[in-house]
Amino acid sequence: MELLRRNAHDNGVEAAVRVAPCTWGDHDAVAALGTFDVVLCSDVLYGHHREVATALARTMHALCHADGRESAALVSYFAREKLLADVPFFEECGRLFQEP
Repeated sequence: MELLRRNAHDNGVEAAVRVAPCTWGDHDAVAALGTFDVVLCSDVLYGHHREVATALARTMHALCHADGRESAALVSYFAREKLLADVPFFEECGRLFQEP
């Protein structure tokens, strides 16, 4: 987390960006984070088990729809060796999120 905070500071966006830990699937912790305009996910998929991948998708959805909002989720993804292991994440995102 410290590296993320330093990155925000070094890029002059610390006032506009909030860096916070988020435990996927922990509904109370996710709700406590509040609302966001954009949920940015980068380098979060590494061939996780289905339960972990779907927890990430559901957490993203909860963050994007907190308090009835319609926030955007941006996911940066790089296909690695276990590409098929990441399919459950994309399936769950397809089920939860609608295209604009």
